[in-house]
Amino acid sequence: MKNVTLPTLLSLVILNTPVSTLAADSVTWTGSATAEREHDSSVSLEQVDDVSRESDYANQLKWGLGAKWQATDSLQFSTQYLGKNKDYDEFTEYDLNQHHLALSSKFTYSGIGYGYRFDGVKAKVDGEDFLNFSQSTLALDKLSDSSFYMRAAISINKKDFIQLDERDAQATVFGLDSMAFSTSGRSHVSVNASVENEVAEEKLFDNKTLSLKVSFQHKFASTHFPTTFVTGIRYAHKAYDSFDITFANNNGGILTGFQPQSSMDETRVDLLKQWTTSLDVGLNDWLGLILKVTYADNDSNYDAVKYDERIISAGLSARF
Repeated sequence: MKNVTLPTLLSLVILNTPVSTLAADSVTWTGSATAEREHDSSVSLEQVDDVSRESDYANQLKWGLGAKWQATDSLQFSTQYLGKNKDYDEFTEYDLNQHHLALSSKFTYSGIGYGYRFDGVKAKVDGEDFLNFSQSTLALDKLSDSSFYMRAAISINKKDFIQLDERDAQATVFGLDSMAFSTSGRSHVSVNASVENEVAEEKLFDNKTLSLKVSFQHKFASTHFPTTFVTGIRYAHKAYDSFDITFANNNGGILTGFQPQSSMDETRVDLLKQWTTSLDVGLNDWLGLILKVTYADNDSNYDAVKYDERIISAGLSARF
């Protein structure tokens, strides 16, 4: 599953345009559908270290439906379903189909929000079951003077790779988010920091990840074509506990069932530096033009996963 930060997977689409309101405005429904054409300079399945270093074009369709119920002034429930289908022109063995369901609740007391969220993801690659992912999150958040937002969260997740049992893993993630809004409300800066400890079925793949993401968003007010501009950078440091780099590089990769050596000269460390920028141009009240560019420098002392990647996409998004 490509570029899925499964915290990152992780990376989620937020549906924010209401279609209908029921029960005295307490239930709000939202929906969206997006069709994109994408060019990827290195089609890959990063989660299993499958890096092709070959470029290809793909057609991508994303859709979603969400509902939010304001049960009382202090209690809120929401649910969200997101679907994604990506078909490559040539490298069809990387075709992706993904379904994501999220359920969440939030109780607010004395200005502090206490939240719980469950995420479940099922993914297929090339028509075959690839990954089942689940995550539970507890969070505290607070909005101060409508200009500064803070959130602290702890998540427990589980990855079940259908055909690669040695990659199955459980992880604990500690995250801290903050957002600062401008006085007009059209701009904000957000910062996300997280620490993840992942324990895999095969000790070889145990790792710890430190991640930092900073992004900026501004909405340009326009009578005809209101535009949202977003840009951000992300840095991630992933260190493996028992992945022997000397052995791996000399043998061209890691085979299923490989056991760590009793002594290691150097263990694997991956460094990700990623920059993303996008434009969402409103063509009318419900239709938008989306342009997005991503550059990623995937550096590592494990040669098999060291590469640069450029992704450019353009598409139309309908919001209902």
